[in-house]
Formats: sequence, C-alpha cells, structure tokens
Amino acid sequence: MMKKYISLLVVGLLVLASCGDKKRSEETGPQNKYLRPVTLDLSQKDTTQIRQLVDNYVQAFANNDFETASQMLYCVKNDSVIPLPEQERRNFVRTMKVFTVYACELEEFTIRTEKNNEMKLKVQIMEDGDMATNKGVTHFSLNPVLKDGQWYLTVRDENAEGVENYYKNE
Repeated sequence: MMKKYISLLVVGLLVLASCGDKKRSEETGPQNKYLRPVTLDLSQKDTTQIRQLVDNYVQAFANNDFETASQMLYCVKNDSVIPLPEQERRNFVRTMKVFTVYACELEEFTIRTEKNNEMKLKVQIMEDGDMATNKGVTHFSLNPVLKDGQWYLTVRDENAEGVENYYKNE
C-alpha cells in the first residue's frame, strides 16, 4: 500500500514536470564529473528571498494545504516564468490530497544558476514514520528560478529549460 502512495506522488510530480521544455543542447568540453562550480553570484537578498519562498511552501505543505502550496508554483516556458497552468495545479492538489503529510522539511539547499537549483524536501507520509531515520518518508525537489530579479518556485524537472543533472554519468 505504501508503494501505491509513493507511486501516486511520483505520478503527480511527473505531471507537474511536463511544464518544462526539453533541453536543446548537450554540454561539450572537459568537465569535472564530481564538483561543478557555482555560476551564480548570490546576494544576501537572493538567499533570503529563496529561503522565504521555500519556507512558506514547506509550511503550507506540512499543513496539508496543497491548494496554497500549488498557488506558489510556477513553470518556465520559452524563457518566461508563468504560474502553474490551472489544469496542472488542480492535478497537483488532487494527487497530494491522497496523502496525509505528517511533517515536511527542507533537507538540502543547492543554488547553481538562474534556472538550475535544488531544494530537496523530505516529507513524512506515514503516521508512524520517522524523519530522522527516513522511515515512512519520501523526497521531492523544488527548483527556484530567477527571472528579472525575482525568484520563483518550480518543481524540479531535469528536462526543463536550463536544468542540468550535474551528477549524471557521461
């Protein structure tokens, strides 16, 4: 039964991922396969803005307020940032309502570029779960993107415009 719920969560997140455009080109040249340089110079204002967005999202999600959480999500299309389309937003809410979220927290915070970042969330979806031991938890990631000096939350999609998997074996 647990696998069924996790599968539904994954399907829901994949629906949201369809908002991204496919990558158009492959990287060339020698690369360090383990460490990638940060190419974005963040100010304290950027860090604070990102953290506030993620904290607000985590709070709504932890309170099972998926309607509010969905309204915080955007997607990148043709180099524009737009609110999550209504149908995708409704699908997100419907999928998430299958679960009861008992806890949600930010597990990792990684900023690389204007469009390629990762805020990894840990979500406890079983009442007898344990966040410390990862019992009854699942993970998913958000991708804050910067457009015209403003940060927006998107669901992390490795096929979205500007997103690259730094750890993919080449």
